[in-house]
Amino acid sequence: MIEQVKKTINDILSAKKKEEARRIVLNAEVIASIRKINVMDILENYVRYVQSKHKKPNEYVVYILKNKDRLTKSDLYRPFLDKDAIQLLKLGEVQGIGTSNILREYFETSNIIKKGLDKIKGAITKPLIMYVLVSLIGYYIINSILHQMQSMSMKEGLSTLATIKTLYFPIIIAIGLVVYIPLTKYPEKIPKLKDAYKAINGYKYGNIMLFFLSLGLSVNDIEQSIRKSIKNYRSRKKGFEGLAEFLEQYFDDVEIASIKLGVELNQFDSVLRSIIEDKKSTFDKVIEQAVAFLSETLILLSMIPAVLVMIGMYEITVSVMSLMSSSPH
Repeated sequence: MIEQVKKTINDILSAKKKEEARRIVLNAEVIASIRKINVMDILENYVRYVQSKHKKPNEYVVYILKNKDRLTKSDLYRPFLDKDAIQLLKLGEVQGIGTSNILREYFETSNIIKKGLDKIKGAITKPLIMYVLVSLIGYYIINSILHQMQSMSMKEGLSTLATIKTLYFPIIIAIGLVVYIPLTKYPEKIPKLKDAYKAINGYKYGNIMLFFLSLGLSVNDIEQSIRKSIKNYRSRKKGFEGLAEFLEQYFDDVEIASIKLGVELNQFDSVLRSIIEDKKSTFDKVIEQAVAFLSETLILLSMIPAVLVMIGMYEITVSVMSLMSSSPH
Protein backbone atom coordinates (compact mmCIF):
# COMPACT_ATOMS: atom_id res chain seq x y z
CA MET A 1 0.00 0.00 0.00
CA ILE A 2 2.81 2.41 0.95
CA GLU A 3 4.68 1.60 -2.26
CA GLN A 4 1.54 2.29 -4.30
CA VAL A 5 1.09 5.65 -2.58
CA LYS A 6 4.73 6.53 -3.30
CA LYS A 7 4.30 5.52 -6.94
CA THR A 8 1.18 7.68 -7.23
CA ILE A 9 2.98 10.69 -5.73
CA ASN A 10 5.96 10.19 -8.06
CA ASP A 11 3.62 9.94 -11.08
CA ILE A 12 1.92 13.20 -10.09
CA LEU A 13 5.28 14.98 -9.65
CA SER A 14 6.55 13.60 -12.96
CA ALA A 15 3.41 14.76 -14.78
CA LYS A 16 3.85 18.22 -13.28
CA LYS A 17 7.48 18.40 -14.47
CA LYS A 18 6.48 17.23 -17.96
CA GLU A 19 3.77 19.88 -18.19
CA GLU A 20 6.24 22.53 -17.04
CA ALA A 21 8.74 21.37 -19.68
CA ARG A 22 6.04 21.45 -22.35
CA ARG A 23 5.12 25.03 -21.44
CA ILE A 24 8.74 26.23 -21.31
CA VAL A 25 9.80 24.62 -24.57
CA LEU A 26 6.72 25.56 -26.61
CA ASN A 27 6.95 29.17 -25.43
CA ALA A 28 10.65 29.21 -26.31
CA GLU A 29 9.94 27.73 -29.75
CA VAL A 30 7.26 30.34 -30.48
CA ILE A 31 9.61 33.18 -29.46
CA ALA A 32 12.43 31.62 -31.52
CA SER A 33 10.16 31.43 -34.57
CA ILE A 34 8.93 35.03 -34.28
CA ARG A 35 12.26 36.65 -33.34
CA LYS A 36 14.48 34.36 -35.42
CA ILE A 37 16.51 33.35 -32.34
CA ASN A 38 18.06 29.94 -31.70
CA VAL A 39 15.71 28.13 -29.31
CA MET A 40 18.62 26.50 -27.50
CA ASP A 41 19.97 29.96 -26.62
CA ILE A 42 16.61 30.80 -25.05
CA LEU A 43 16.60 27.57 -23.02
CA GLU A 44 20.19 28.12 -21.88
CA ASN A 45 19.26 31.60 -20.66
CA TYR A 46 16.28 30.10 -18.84
CA VAL A 47 18.55 27.63 -17.00
CA ARG A 48 21.05 30.35 -16.05
CA TYR A 49 18.28 32.64 -14.80
CA VAL A 50 16.67 29.94 -12.66
CA GLN A 51 20.02 28.91 -11.22
CA SER A 52 20.82 32.56 -10.39
CA LYS A 53 17.73 32.52 -8.17
CA HIS A 54 19.12 29.40 -6.43
CA LYS A 55 16.37 27.23 -7.88
CA LYS A 56 16.52 23.96 -9.76
CA PRO A 57 15.70 24.22 -13.51
CA ASN A 58 13.32 21.78 -15.11
CA GLU A 59 15.12 18.45 -15.53
CA TYR A 60 13.73 17.87 -19.04
CA VAL A 61 15.10 21.22 -20.22
CA VAL A 62 18.50 20.34 -18.72
CA TYR A 63 18.34 17.02 -20.59
CA ILE A 64 17.60 18.85 -23.86
CA LEU A 65 20.62 21.11 -23.49
CA LYS A 66 22.93 18.24 -22.60
CA ASN A 67 21.90 16.23 -25.66
CA LYS A 68 21.17 18.97 -28.20
CA ASP A 69 24.20 18.12 -30.34
CA ARG A 70 23.53 14.40 -30.69
CA LEU A 71 19.70 14.08 -30.82
CA THR A 72 17.03 15.55 -33.07
CA LYS A 73 14.30 17.72 -31.58
CA SER A 74 11.73 14.97 -32.08
CA ASP A 75 13.85 12.75 -29.79
CA LEU A 76 14.68 15.55 -27.33
CA TYR A 77 11.04 16.56 -26.92
CA ARG A 78 9.54 13.06 -27.01
CA PRO A 79 9.37 12.63 -23.17
CA PHE A 80 6.92 15.51 -22.67
CA LEU A 81 5.24 16.41 -25.97
CA ASP A 82 2.25 14.47 -27.30
CA LYS A 83 2.71 12.05 -30.17
CA ASP A 84 1.01 14.35 -32.69
CA ALA A 85 3.56 17.09 -32.06
CA ILE A 86 6.41 14.57 -32.31
CA GLN A 87 5.02 13.28 -35.60
CA LEU A 88 4.95 16.83 -36.94
CA LEU A 89 8.52 17.40 -35.83
CA LYS A 90 9.71 14.17 -37.48
CA LEU A 91 8.01 15.14 -40.71
CA GLY A 92 9.57 18.61 -40.56
CA GLU A 93 13.01 17.10 -39.98
CA VAL A 94 12.60 14.79 -42.98
CA GLN A 95 11.34 17.61 -45.22
CA GLY A 96 13.95 20.10 -43.95
CA ILE A 97 11.31 22.48 -42.54
CA GLY A 98 12.12 24.68 -39.54
CA THR A 99 10.88 22.92 -36.43
CA SER A 100 10.29 26.21 -34.58
CA ASN A 101 7.80 27.20 -37.27
CA ILE A 102 6.09 23.83 -36.90
CA LEU A 103 5.70 24.12 -33.15
CA ARG A 104 4.59 27.72 -33.45
CA GLU A 105 1.73 26.61 -35.70
CA TYR A 106 0.91 23.70 -33.42
CA PHE A 107 1.08 25.80 -30.23
CA GLU A 108 -2.38 27.40 -30.45
CA THR A 109 -4.14 24.19 -31.45
CA SER A 110 -2.48 22.13 -28.73
CA ASN A 111 -3.33 24.70 -26.04
CA ILE A 112 -7.01 24.76 -27.05
CA ILE A 113 -7.12 20.97 -26.98
CA LYS A 114 -5.27 20.78 -23.66
CA LYS A 115 -7.63 23.32 -22.11
CA GLY A 116 -10.59 21.17 -23.12
CA LEU A 117 -9.00 17.95 -21.85
CA ASP A 118 -8.07 19.62 -18.55
CA LYS A 119 -11.69 20.69 -18.04
CA ILE A 120 -12.87 17.12 -18.59
CA LYS A 121 -10.17 15.74 -16.30
CA GLY A 122 -11.14 18.23 -13.58
CA ALA A 123 -14.80 17.28 -13.92
CA ILE A 124 -13.81 13.66 -13.29
CA THR A 125 -11.18 14.19 -10.59
CA LYS A 126 -12.97 16.64 -8.27
CA PRO A 127 -16.09 14.49 -7.68
CA LEU A 128 -13.92 11.41 -7.14
CA ILE A 129 -11.87 13.28 -4.52
CA MET A 130 -15.12 14.34 -2.86
CA TYR A 131 -16.29 10.72 -2.96
CA VAL A 132 -13.15 9.59 -1.13
CA LEU A 133 -13.45 12.33 1.52
CA VAL A 134 -17.16 11.69 2.12
CA SER A 135 -16.43 7.95 2.32
CA LEU A 136 -13.77 8.48 5.00
CA ILE A 137 -16.08 10.74 7.00
CA GLY A 138 -18.89 8.20 6.65
CA TYR A 139 -16.68 5.39 7.92
CA TYR A 140 -15.60 7.50 10.88
CA ILE A 141 -19.24 8.17 11.79
CA ILE A 142 -20.24 4.51 11.50
CA ASN A 143 -17.20 3.36 13.50
CA SER A 144 -17.86 5.96 16.23
CA ILE A 145 -21.52 4.99 16.53
CA LEU A 146 -20.64 1.31 16.66
CA HIS A 147 -18.04 1.92 19.37
CA GLN A 148 -20.57 3.96 21.38
CA MET A 149 -23.19 1.22 21.10
CA GLN A 150 -20.71 -1.40 22.28
CA SER A 151 -19.71 0.73 25.26
CA MET A 152 -23.40 1.09 26.21
CA SER A 153 -23.98 -2.66 25.75
CA MET A 154 -26.67 -2.03 23.16
CA LYS A 155 -27.32 -5.30 21.32
CA GLU A 156 -30.27 -4.23 19.17
CA GLY A 157 -29.04 -3.14 15.75
CA LEU A 158 -25.43 -3.91 16.66
CA SER A 159 -25.05 -6.80 14.22
CA THR A 160 -26.47 -4.79 11.31
CA LEU A 161 -24.16 -1.86 12.00
CA ALA A 162 -21.18 -4.21 12.38
CA THR A 163 -22.06 -5.74 9.00
CA ILE A 164 -22.24 -2.28 7.41
CA LYS A 165 -18.81 -1.48 8.85
CA THR A 166 -17.34 -4.74 7.50
CA LEU A 167 -18.78 -4.27 4.01
CA TYR A 168 -18.35 -0.48 3.91
CA PHE A 169 -14.97 -0.16 2.21
CA PRO A 170 -15.43 -3.14 -0.16
CA ILE A 171 -18.66 -1.53 -1.37
CA ILE A 172 -17.11 1.93 -1.61
CA ILE A 173 -14.03 0.66 -3.48
CA ALA A 174 -16.07 -1.54 -5.85
CA ILE A 175 -18.42 1.30 -6.78
CA GLY A 176 -15.49 3.71 -7.16
CA LEU A 177 -13.72 1.34 -9.54
CA VAL A 178 -16.89 0.71 -11.55
CA VAL A 179 -17.13 4.46 -12.13
CA TYR A 180 -13.42 5.37 -12.32
CA ILE A 181 -12.21 2.71 -14.78
CA PRO A 182 -14.66 3.52 -17.63
CA LEU A 183 -14.14 7.28 -17.14
CA THR A 184 -10.35 7.02 -17.41
CA LYS A 185 -9.88 4.02 -19.72
CA TYR A 186 -12.83 4.32 -22.10
CA PRO A 187 -13.99 7.99 -21.95
CA GLU A 188 -14.75 8.09 -25.68
CA LYS A 189 -17.54 5.52 -25.21
CA ILE A 190 -19.45 7.39 -22.49
CA PRO A 191 -22.48 9.52 -23.55
CA LYS A 192 -21.83 13.29 -23.62
CA LEU A 193 -18.16 12.62 -22.94
CA LYS A 194 -18.07 10.84 -26.29
CA ASP A 195 -19.32 14.02 -28.00
CA ALA A 196 -16.59 16.06 -26.31
CA TYR A 197 -13.82 13.72 -27.43
CA LYS A 198 -15.31 13.63 -30.92
CA ALA A 199 -15.08 17.43 -31.06
CA ILE A 200 -11.54 17.41 -29.65
CA ASN A 201 -10.25 14.78 -32.07
CA GLY A 202 -12.01 16.33 -35.06
CA TYR A 203 -10.51 19.72 -34.27
CA LYS A 204 -7.06 18.20 -33.69
CA TYR A 205 -6.86 16.01 -36.79
CA GLY A 206 -8.41 18.68 -39.01
CA ASN A 207 -5.78 21.18 -37.89
CA ILE A 208 -2.98 18.67 -38.43
CA MET A 209 -4.16 18.11 -42.01
CA LEU A 210 -4.32 21.86 -42.63
CA PHE A 211 -0.86 22.32 -41.21
CA PHE A 212 0.55 19.58 -43.42
CA LEU A 213 -1.05 21.26 -46.42
CA SER A 214 0.44 24.63 -45.41
CA LEU A 215 3.90 23.04 -45.53
CA GLY A 216 3.41 22.43 -49.25
CA LEU A 217 3.47 18.63 -48.92
CA SER A 218 1.70 16.44 -51.45
CA VAL A 219 -1.64 15.02 -50.38
CA ASN A 220 -0.28 11.48 -50.75
CA ASP A 221 2.56 12.25 -48.32
CA ILE A 222 0.05 13.74 -45.89
CA GLU A 223 -2.32 10.78 -46.15
CA GLN A 224 0.49 8.26 -45.67
CA SER A 225 1.94 10.15 -42.71
CA ILE A 226 -1.45 10.29 -40.95
CA ARG A 227 -2.12 6.64 -41.80
CA LYS A 228 1.14 5.61 -40.11
CA SER A 229 0.79 7.80 -37.02
CA ILE A 230 -2.91 7.35 -36.12
CA LYS A 231 -3.99 3.90 -34.95
CA ASN A 232 -7.68 4.31 -35.78
CA TYR A 233 -7.00 5.43 -39.34
CA ARG A 234 -8.67 2.68 -41.37
CA SER A 235 -9.59 4.42 -44.59
CA ARG A 236 -9.34 2.18 -47.65
CA LYS A 237 -9.10 5.15 -50.00
CA LYS A 238 -6.06 7.24 -50.82
CA GLY A 239 -5.31 10.95 -51.02
CA PHE A 240 -7.99 13.52 -50.25
CA GLU A 241 -10.73 10.87 -50.40
CA GLY A 242 -8.93 8.85 -47.73
CA LEU A 243 -8.59 11.90 -45.47
CA ALA A 244 -12.27 12.74 -45.95
CA GLU A 245 -13.29 9.19 -45.10
CA PHE A 246 -11.17 9.28 -41.93
CA LEU A 247 -12.84 12.52 -40.81
CA GLU A 248 -16.31 10.94 -41.09
CA GLN A 249 -16.01 9.57 -37.54
CA TYR A 250 -15.48 13.09 -36.13
CA PHE A 251 -17.55 15.42 -38.34
CA ASP A 252 -21.32 15.52 -38.91
CA ASP A 253 -23.04 14.65 -42.21
CA VAL A 254 -23.24 18.22 -43.54
CA GLU A 255 -19.54 18.83 -42.83
CA ILE A 256 -18.50 15.59 -44.52
CA ALA A 257 -20.71 16.36 -47.53
CA SER A 258 -19.02 19.76 -47.79
CA ILE A 259 -15.56 18.20 -47.54
CA LYS A 260 -16.33 15.64 -50.26
CA LEU A 261 -17.63 18.42 -52.48
CA GLY A 262 -14.41 20.29 -51.74
CA VAL A 263 -12.45 17.23 -52.90
CA GLU A 264 -14.38 17.18 -56.18
CA LEU A 265 -13.81 20.91 -56.71
CA ASN A 266 -10.15 20.69 -55.67
CA GLN A 267 -10.88 22.91 -52.66
CA PHE A 268 -10.34 20.42 -49.85
CA ASP A 269 -8.11 22.71 -47.78
CA SER A 270 -10.34 25.81 -48.00
CA VAL A 271 -13.50 23.86 -47.10
CA LEU A 272 -11.75 22.06 -44.24
CA ARG A 273 -10.36 25.38 -42.94
CA SER A 274 -13.83 26.94 -42.81
CA ILE A 275 -15.19 23.89 -40.94
CA ILE A 276 -12.33 23.99 -38.43
CA GLU A 277 -12.91 27.70 -37.82
CA ASP A 278 -16.57 26.96 -37.11
CA LYS A 279 -15.60 24.11 -34.77
CA LYS A 280 -13.28 26.44 -32.91
CA SER A 281 -16.23 28.72 -32.09
CA THR A 282 -18.35 25.81 -30.77
CA PHE A 283 -15.51 23.88 -29.13
CA ASP A 284 -15.98 25.34 -25.63
CA LYS A 285 -19.74 24.79 -25.72
CA VAL A 286 -19.38 21.06 -26.37
CA ILE A 287 -16.77 20.74 -23.60
CA GLU A 288 -18.93 22.67 -21.12
CA GLN A 289 -21.90 20.42 -21.84
CA ALA A 290 -19.78 17.34 -21.15
CA VAL A 291 -18.36 18.88 -17.95
CA ALA A 292 -21.86 19.81 -16.70
CA PHE A 293 -23.09 16.26 -17.39
CA LEU A 294 -20.14 14.72 -15.55
CA SER A 295 -20.45 17.06 -12.56
CA GLU A 296 -24.17 16.42 -12.12
CA THR A 297 -23.80 12.67 -12.56
CA LEU A 298 -20.78 12.19 -10.32
CA ILE A 299 -22.29 14.26 -7.50
CA LEU A 300 -24.70 11.34 -7.05
CA LEU A 301 -21.65 9.18 -6.38
CA SER A 302 -20.93 11.07 -3.16
CA MET A 303 -24.39 10.20 -1.88
CA ILE A 304 -23.56 6.49 -1.63
CA PRO A 305 -21.47 6.77 1.58
CA ALA A 306 -24.19 9.02 3.03
CA VAL A 307 -26.81 6.36 2.27
CA LEU A 308 -24.78 3.74 4.17
CA VAL A 309 -24.49 6.11 7.14
CA MET A 310 -28.24 6.77 7.02
CA ILE A 311 -28.92 3.02 7.12
CA GLY A 312 -26.74 2.81 10.23
CA MET A 313 -28.52 5.78 11.81
CA TYR A 314 -31.87 4.18 11.03
CA GLU A 315 -30.82 0.98 12.82
CA ILE A 316 -29.79 3.00 15.88
CA THR A 317 -33.09 4.90 15.90
CA VAL A 318 -35.06 1.66 15.69
CA SER A 319 -32.94 0.14 18.47
CA VAL A 320 -33.38 3.14 20.81
CA MET A 321 -37.12 3.22 20.20
CA SER A 322 -37.29 -0.51 20.88
CA LEU A 323 -35.44 -0.10 24.16
CA MET A 324 -37.68 2.77 25.20
CA SER A 325 -40.86 0.85 24.43
CA SER A 326 -39.68 -2.26 26.31
CA SER A 327 -38.33 -0.48 29.37
CA PRO A 328 -40.64 -0.55 32.49
CA HIS A 329 -42.50 2.71 33.21
